[in-house]
Amino acid sequence: MVARFDSRLLGDLVADDENRVAEASLTGNAKIGAALDDASGMLEAALMQGDRYTTDDLTALTGNSLAYLKRIVCDIAIYLLEDRRRYNQDDQARAKAFEKAEEHLELLRKGSHIFNIQETKDAGVIDGEVGPTAIELANSHLIRYRTRNYYPAIRTPGNR
Repeated sequence: MVARFDSRLLGDLVADDENRVAEASLTGNAKIGAALDDASGMLEAALMQGDRYTTDDLTALTGNSLAYLKRIVCDIAIYLLEDRRRYNQDDQARAKAFEKAEEHLELLRKGSHIFNIQETKDAGVIDGEVGPTAIELANSHLIRYRTRNYYPAIRTPGNR
C-alpha cells in the first residue's frame, strides 16, 4: 500500500485521532492489514464467481500480472480505508473510489481483463485415447450388440 499511495494519506486514514501515523508504522498497521485482507477476499470472491481462476492460480502469479493483482487489491483496500473515515470524507470521493474498485472486479469477473496464467490443460481437447475400444463395447452386452443388424454400429474414439 505504501508503494502505491501517499503515506500521508494512509497515515491519516488509519489514525483514529488527529495524529497522523508515521510512514515507518504503516507496514505492520493492523487497519491496513485488515483492509488488504478484506480487499483480497472481495477479489477472490469475484474471481471464483467468474470461474476463471483458482486460489493456486493467484498465488502462482509473477511479474506484471502480480503487480496488477496488487494494484487491484490496493485500490479496493484504499476504498475500504476511506469508507471507515466516511464521516469526514466527501461522498463524491468515496463513490469514485468504490466505482474504481468495482470496475476492476467486474472486468475480471467478465473476463475482459485476465491474468497471465499458463494453462496446464487444454480445455475441450481429448488427451490420447479415451474411452472403451470396439472390443470392449462388443463385450459389454449392450442391447445394440444383442440385436445384431437392428442398430447402426457404434463409432469409437479413433475407431479403435
